[in-house]
Amino acid sequence: MKMEDDASTVMMVLPDDNIDTVITRVHEAGVPIIQLLVPDGITLLHSRHTCDALKRSCEPERIALMVISSDEKTINVARSFAFETIIVQGTRVRVPEAFATPSLPVVSPLPEAPPPTGPEPSGGIAALAKDAGAVYDPFADELNNLGDIWAGRARTSDAHDPFADELDDLSAVMAGERPAPADDYDPFADELDDLSAALASPLRTPGGSRVPGSHGAPTQPHRRIRPEDIVLTEEEREQASSIRSGGGRRKGSEKKKHPASPGLFAGLAGLFKQPSRALGEKPVPSPHPSRLPVSVPVLVLVLFLLLVVFGYVMFRLGQTTVQVAPPMSLHQAIPFNDHPILIAHPETETSGVAVQAAVVSTQTTVTTTGEVLKETMSPGTPAYGTATLLNENFQPLQLLQGTEFVGYNAQGQEVHFTSNEEVVVPAASTSRQGRQIITTFGSAAVNLTARTPGSASNIEANTITHIVLVGQSERIPVNAGFIGLEHGPMTGGQERVTYVVKEEDVQRTLPQALTMLYNQANQELFASAENQGLALDSRTIFPTTQNLSQNEGYDLAIHPAIGEVIETNDNAFSLKVWANFSALATPAAGMGLEEQLQVVVPNQFMREGVITPGLQLSSTIDDWRWDGSRLTVDGVIAPSPNTDLDTLTRAAIVNAIRGKTHAEARAELEKFRQQGIISSYTLPNTDRIPAWDFQLTLEVVPADDMVKNG
Repeated sequence: MKMEDDASTVMMVLPDDNIDTVITRVHEAGVPIIQLLVPDGITLLHSRHTCDALKRSCEPERIALMVISSDEKTINVARSFAFETIIVQGTRVRVPEAFATPSLPVVSPLPEAPPPTGPEPSGGIAALAKDAGAVYDPFADELNNLGDIWAGRARTSDAHDPFADELDDLSAVMAGERPAPADDYDPFADELDDLSAALASPLRTPGGSRVPGSHGAPTQPHRRIRPEDIVLTEEEREQASSIRSGGGRRKGSEKKKHPASPGLFAGLAGLFKQPSRALGEKPVPSPHPSRLPVSVPVLVLVLFLLLVVFGYVMFRLGQTTVQVAPPMSLHQAIPFNDHPILIAHPETETSGVAVQAAVVSTQTTVTTTGEVLKETMSPGTPAYGTATLLNENFQPLQLLQGTEFVGYNAQGQEVHFTSNEEVVVPAASTSRQGRQIITTFGSAAVNLTARTPGSASNIEANTITHIVLVGQSERIPVNAGFIGLEHGPMTGGQERVTYVVKEEDVQRTLPQALTMLYNQANQELFASAENQGLALDSRTIFPTTQNLSQNEGYDLAIHPAIGEVIETNDNAFSLKVWANFSALATPAAGMGLEEQLQVVVPNQFMREGVITPGLQLSSTIDDWRWDGSRLTVDGVIAPSPNTDLDTLTRAAIVNAIRGKTHAEARAELEKFRQQGIISSYTLPNTDRIPAWDFQLTLEVVPADDMVKNG
């Protein structure tokens, strides 16, 4: 819908309206400026939600809203949403009788005024009202004119501005004199006069008859004239065109017929006290004396000084500052270490006091091969040989297998040999040969093998000195009258190269095995979490690499064991490690563990009473750990002091105290303090808080800097 840049209309909010009907009517009006007239008793715009919806609906089409009402709450809420507002004082805006309900009174009957002396208006608005038999509302009509002037002033910045002449009028008013009419006509003041006249006079039709319903009940409902129903005459169109395109003033014959307004400032002061003129009456120009050129500089200087004084009084002496402080908070950092955090199943609602995570676990085993780098010479084969036993007794001598023979090697070390088989040594025998008796010892050979292998078992000939019978510990010396023994060198003992598993060989292989173990556990944990629709937090895998490097959290098996010889022909040994791994996994579509901790840690401290709920916090999570059974965190939490209030809170406080007495303002601020919205406040030593925003300043200061309220 195409809109005229300067078009505006007045729209009354009726009792049966809701926000949807109001929005529909605003957009159907097709104009960029809407003046909403809200009667007393209409609470539709008391709701911030309603005003917000209305404002959002107007933003796409850049529709400007002006709210006009005598209801303070409606005006205050509208101001908080940056709507232009006009508050009607000295009278009340009521619902017209045709739309009244039992709970909403109509406009009170007004005293009948004398009929207008001018000719009955014809054409344009009057003709439409007369022909349609509708109620002509001068109040709404004057508001329409006022809206046109408001829109026109915003567009005609390059036109002749009447501000200087109004300053002249202001000086005359302050001097106690009625100023002479200005050369030019100010439509804005003119429309304010018309608005005042409409409020001060009875509602009449263009023909001068009283509006039906001013006395008694109406005989029939009357239609409200809407701006789109008005058909302007040629004269009215020319007049409107000259006002919009030619500047802000009308000359000569276009001046008002009633006495001139005292100007913008004086006109605003007596807005609703100006004498009214008959509806439709043309403004009559009034003569004024010409000004002397020589007085202009002096007058300008005087006006300038007056303006400076007026500005100082309004903006300096009239300034009022109200101080409020945000809620109190701690000012010291709270470090924490190994602080336990609650864990809840991912599908459980935690209200921000526990992390949502599941425990994922796996048992992992890794086997690897290590090598022994250093060779070791160890005994290889034992010494062996044959010895001859001599029995000097006349009875046979039986030596069982395993009979021990003790000899000495070249280093003087004992070397023990054992018989490989059982042997029976025959008894000794005698024979006579002439005069001689010859004794022949019984003899037998026995094979011996050294008990200990290696070159140390080699001995020289006839170095065996004792025999130890099986089952006895007593050593029997040889060649001492009981048994004799002769033998050659016992040789064959030698060393061989072997590999013995040592601690250093295991420690060299273990890190590689643990790395393989941790990596494989990672893969298994991530796969398990993914199968459950979870996202694994790798920082929570336990045991950690640090635990494994400190020989914690795993089991180890070595074959052959440390100190044993590798029986195979190579130098390899096997190393097996295994451990139970676990970790935390969060919902894949939700917040990760780190993001959850940023929320859960402050909430948990609040729940535990360490800090006061509702404070603005600055927390730092340095580290978090999972030990297989619980989650702990390290970090610092610093409740920072509140230094400001949000825009809505500021607006609510200002609206609550604006225009109130000192006692009333104190009571309102006390409510905010009890609700915890502010911690303290300071009121100026004044009887009443200003009602104008430019005179009222709300200053938010830290609680520590707040002057104690007396």
